[in-house]
Amino acid sequence: MYARRDAPATANEPRVREGKPMTQFDQVLQEVDGLCRKRHIPMLGREKAEFLTDLIEQEKPSLIVECGTAIGYSGLWIASRLQAMGLLTPNV
Repeated sequence: MYARRDAPATANEPRVREGKPMTQFDQVLQEVDGLCRKRHIPMLGREKAEFLTDLIEQEKPSLIVECGTAIGYSGLWIASRLQAMGLLTPNV
């Protein structure tokens, strides 16, 4: 679970998740998640996103087409997993 903060972290106080500093991906994902919840934008959610990316890693498809219709939440998860698999170098 992500640590919630009332104000953004400062340079002296990095954002944390489960006691560890958050990666840039974690920070972007947290912001997108918060925006979806605030604006009531339907999204996949963490549990389904993890399931989807586990399937991608297991099946290793040669092509992935993500037809997003909202804000990019599932695309972030897919890009992150592809990067972890060494198949993508995203610029966030």
